Amino acid sequence: MGPLVNARSRQEIHAKVQRALAEGAQLECGGVLPQGPGHFYPATLLSNCRQDMEIVQEEIFGPVLPVLRYESLDEALAMANDHQFGLSSVLYSENYRTAMKVANAIEAGELYVNRTPADPYQGFHAGWKRSGLGGDDGKHGMLEFTQTRLVVLKY
Repeated sequence: MGPLVNARSRQEIHAKVQRALAEGAQLECGGVLPQGPGHFYPATLLSNCRQDMEIVQEEIFGPVLPVLRYESLDEALAMANDHQFGLSSVLYSENYRTAMKVANAIEAGELYVNRTPADPYQGFHAGWKRSGLGGDDGKHGMLEFTQTRLVVLKY
């Protein structure tokens, strides 16, 4: 972890955490503005979150993890897809069929199974919906900087 980009970012993240707590989320750790210089925000874990909370529906851009409960894989997928963003997703499972079901159903540009997104690959990197617009890496990234043209010439 490191500092946030500026004091405003830190305050916005803290305000989102405070609103989540006011809406019924439970603070498991973090969530307190540290004293001293810098724009640090502690790793924060919130339980008892709901799908309709801002902390779940908006991108946070800070070390905050809201946790939601679900009863089935289908419910978890519905919750994950009920969102305006879809850059990347992570699944931990020992079941190949579960991984393939999620791979086919998740509305995200990337799915990492049994690992975190570390971006070492030169593959396509882009999101769905309102996340990661465009693409980068590999030939797809190069194509973002080109313009195609058709020229028809009778010589």
